[in-house]
Amino acid sequence: DNTTATTQDITGLVDSTYALYLTDANNCELRDTFQLVEPELLTGLAAVTDVSCADFEDGQIDLTLSGGTLPYTYDWSHGDSVQIADSLDGGLYSVTVTDDNGCEWIENDLAVINPDSVILTVESITNVFCFGDNTGQIVLSGAGGTGALAYSVDSVNFQSDTTFANLVAGDYFLVLTDDNGCTNRIDTVVSEAPLLVANLTELEDSFCATPDGSAGVTVTGGTGSYLYDWRDVNDSARSDSSRMVNVFGGVYTVLVTDSLGCTADTVALISSRDGADITFENIDSTTCSYSIDALATISLDGGEGDYEIVWDAFQNDSLISNPLAQGSHFVTVTDSNQCVTVEPFEVLAPDTLQVTNPLVTDPSCYGFADGSIDITPEGGTGAYAFAWSSTDTTEDLSSLIIGDYSVVLSDANGCTDTTAYTLIQPDSLIATAVVRDITCAGAGDGMIDVTLSGGTEPYAFTWNTPDTTEDLSDLEQGLYTVGVLDDQGCELSIQDLEIVDPDPVVLTLDALINVDCFSNATGTISLTGVGGTGDLLYTLDGANTQTTGAYGSLRAGDYQVVVTDENACADSVDLTVTEPELLVASISETLDSFCSEPNGSSTVSVTGGTPAYLFEWRNSVNVGVGLDAQLTDVWGDTYSVTVTDSLGCISTVNTTVQSFDSPEVTVLSIDSALCSYSADGQAEIGVLGNGPYDILWDAVETDLFTNEALLGGIHTVDVIDTNRCRTITEFTIPAPEELLASIDTHVVPTCSYSFDGSVTLGVTGGTGAYGFAWGEGSQTATQTGLSTGTWPVTITDANDCVLEYDAVLTGVDTLSIAVLENTTPTCVDGEDGILEVVASGGNGGYSYTWPDRTTNPRNEALAAGTYTLQVQDNRVCIATFDLTVVDPEPFLIDLGEDQEICEGSDFTFTPISKGALITEADGATFDWTSANGFASTTSTVSVGEEGTYRLAVTNSDGCVALDSVAVIIRNDILQADFLMVSEAYVGDTVIIIDITLPAPDGLTWDFGGEVTQVDEVEEVEEVIYNEAGVYQVTLEATLGECLDRYWTEIEILERSGRPGTDEDIFGRPVTSLIQAYTIYPNPSDGEFTVGVKLSEQADVKLRLISLAANQLEWEATESGSDEYETPVSLPWLQPGLYVLSLEAEDEREALRVLIK
Repeated sequence: DNTTATTQDITGLVDSTYALYLTDANNCELRDTFQLVEPELLTGLAAVTDVSCADFEDGQIDLTLSGGTLPYTYDWSHGDSVQIADSLDGGLYSVTVTDDNGCEWIENDLAVINPDSVILTVESITNVFCFGDNTGQIVLSGAGGTGALAYSVDSVNFQSDTTFANLVAGDYFLVLTDDNGCTNRIDTVVSEAPLLVANLTELEDSFCATPDGSAGVTVTGGTGSYLYDWRDVNDSARSDSSRMVNVFGGVYTVLVTDSLGCTADTVALISSRDGADITFENIDSTTCSYSIDALATISLDGGEGDYEIVWDAFQNDSLISNPLAQGSHFVTVTDSNQCVTVEPFEVLAPDTLQVTNPLVTDPSCYGFADGSIDITPEGGTGAYAFAWSSTDTTEDLSSLIIGDYSVVLSDANGCTDTTAYTLIQPDSLIATAVVRDITCAGAGDGMIDVTLSGGTEPYAFTWNTPDTTEDLSDLEQGLYTVGVLDDQGCELSIQDLEIVDPDPVVLTLDALINVDCFSNATGTISLTGVGGTGDLLYTLDGANTQTTGAYGSLRAGDYQVVVTDENACADSVDLTVTEPELLVASISETLDSFCSEPNGSSTVSVTGGTPAYLFEWRNSVNVGVGLDAQLTDVWGDTYSVTVTDSLGCISTVNTTVQSFDSPEVTVLSIDSALCSYSADGQAEIGVLGNGPYDILWDAVETDLFTNEALLGGIHTVDVIDTNRCRTITEFTIPAPEELLASIDTHVVPTCSYSFDGSVTLGVTGGTGAYGFAWGEGSQTATQTGLSTGTWPVTITDANDCVLEYDAVLTGVDTLSIAVLENTTPTCVDGEDGILEVVASGGNGGYSYTWPDRTTNPRNEALAAGTYTLQVQDNRVCIATFDLTVVDPEPFLIDLGEDQEICEGSDFTFTPISKGALITEADGATFDWTSANGFASTTSTVSVGEEGTYRLAVTNSDGCVALDSVAVIIRNDILQADFLMVSEAYVGDTVIIIDITLPAPDGLTWDFGGEVTQVDEVEEVEEVIYNEAGVYQVTLEATLGECLDRYWTEIEILERSGRPGTDEDIFGRPVTSLIQAYTIYPNPSDGEFTVGVKLSEQADVKLRLISLAANQLEWEATESGSDEYETPVSLPWLQPGLYVLSLEAEDEREALRVLIK
């Protein structure tokens, strides 16, 4: 770095290589070099974590440091001295980091933000109107906190909406929370009106002929005033006050409505005083608590003529009631004079048959069979019986695995109650262990980190050491085993966890080659490191690393090579690279020559370098004249000698051998060159001696005493007389300094595109005044109106010397942006897309203008489209950028095709989105509506009324999708059909498969004769015909009000006529059209191939029917061949059993298809 000193010590040095020359009093010298390596710049990065909740002290600042010299010390403004400052309150912090050399990194104004308090406000409470209803509502508002706010009225379920509707009366615990879990709570109450009750307080019977009966009610509860509506059994209004008067005997109801629309009702039974007398002869109890099978029997006395008898609202004119359920009933008897007698009565029932206090014990461990179900029956009548889904008949079950279990509890009356239980098991106890071997040989710092999942916490640990903790540290080399026991006694172990102690890191010097010549950088060293962990890295200067131990281009000096493994384990080697002394050649003696004979000589002396030396002498015309240290017997001339040592180091020195009687040369005149580069300088010489002369100017013979084409600088003229005596004279031609230009001052253009910059040049050298030619611009040293770029100028001086110079004017970078975020709107046509940019270039101090006049670099309310953003810097440089926000993939639903259904049946619609069902589990909400008054908020609906049904689905992102479907009532759409072979043999099992479309709700079979029914599973009948004959098989299918019949014949042959070996795989004669019919693979996941082989060319039709839904899933027709391979791809099929029918002319076959 050009630093020099003559003192013993030197300070204030920078990163560089320094040479020391030490000389003693006898001029003995010592030379050495030193390299100073500057550490990397100490820099840091501070990661700030703000306070989570107002008034908390959990802020944190985490420093990441690099460079400098370890270790670091930390000095925080609040007194901490650690790398990670935690438990911080909101505020500004500063830190000074100091390395081991005292270098500092300072960071000020580190802001830890304390968020605003979470504030919860109850905006309104709407109490429940009617007792027991869910019309309450609470409206909240919130402020403060961090991020999104969420609200709850039960401290469990949270939502972003501030309104909670459909609430029942009760206590509510209102909670507001933010993204950091900061909360605020308010307890409140939603009240309700008292229960509205109408009590019958007045009841007066009537005479038959005179309507003088009356009834009155007293009302309690509810809100405000009451409205009354008395009606008879014909729904005719009778009174609108609390009393009803002047009525005949009969059954009357009163509906009481309060001011909020809440209602209560009661029944008034008014008899005729002279009507029939009713006596209850018997009142049965129901068989079961839920059954409708009780009968009541009455006898009548009095009254006139025939009786009209009505049990509740059912007229049967019988003394025995229709079947009755448990509860209150009444019987009304009217005689021929219209005298009415009404008597109430109660039907009793056994206590409800049910299971109480079930004790369900799940399996204790994954895969265990120690679960149990302990139930207690109550209610019902008589002894109990138990029928479990597992086929057990005991009251309780034990030794159970996970799964679903149900039990049918029955009593002596045949009453039943079904309950279901699900046994779950803990997740499988899984342990994983991460082993960290010992870092450096002998360090004893191995670790084992165990991670547990599944099972039942807490866990207990047993090691093959005294430890009982989950993880181990500071381990020596060896094998370790851990056993884990969970809270249920489930256990596992991990064996032979090996901790390895690595080999020590060892560095060995393989080769060292010293520097060849003084101050050269040709030294090399080669070292090899072994041991340690992972790849080894080598460093020569403590900063830069490499993967090999070979270093070249080294200067002489002391070095330390350090090798380090992945764990920072290290070894080092100190070594010295030397260099020879400086090779110096000097002329120790020169003897001049006579012109008449070559008797001149010169001797060179050598110091330094590395012996032995080689010598090479050359004359002025570069002809070799000697190879020894002494040059002898030479003419007068200029000579050079090059000395080369044994390592190729070179030193050259010049000498002149004069002639004693050579010509006398005088330089008479010298004229300067006009320009530093021009060859127009002149010199003239005078010569005294024995001519004529040979004259060589700069070794070029011209024989002229004048040279007019000389460059500025040192020249020689060699004059040789007739006796070959010579004189060499050196002279200098003056010349102006080189013409040089530089930019003295400049003005940077305001913007990257503007032309308001300028440059002013400074010129040195040359002669006199300068001229400037800027193309079509200025003729002075200053050029204005410039943009960023290179501007050529021609500069001339007074001698017309020329300099072509390029003036480079640098400026601000072009304004540009980087897009930090481009987020599509949540929904198509939504306006919550986000664009965020950051500007660079220009002059800084950026302002942003969006089309909607937003002035932030982040715009969060964007719909899909292209937006032109204008960016302006603090010097009003402007750039525009077109940025595009695209819509997301649209949210669509599909309800399928319009459906025709039978009257009295229904059809189930389930929305499909992206090829899959969408349900409440997806976080979606549903709103079904129809002009026929239908409404629902479930994902799946079953409808049976004609009309157009519209569905609006709002997904978890708030996007809405719409679709509609029509339901058409027709009673001619049912098509009864079934699959069956056309002939079989006595004793064969004939399989008959119902394929009626759409799926019927009732099937009636007529097999045309006596059969043995083998099995009946939903749509499949399996029967055996015991006698030969032709039978007509008829299916009558119903769906609601639709009815259809289908029949076909089957021929049952005597078994004695059964074919032998001439059968195909279906037992058909080989003369049948269908020769082979296969499906592969089967079972499948909906991807399979159908193979059909016919005895001759014919068309075939394939139909796939779902046995679960009894609907056609797929059909295809093939033609033009006697053999078909039809691929079927139906990956959306639900798992289950299907039937694939094959029809070829009048033959039909069917195979079962199982979808996994």
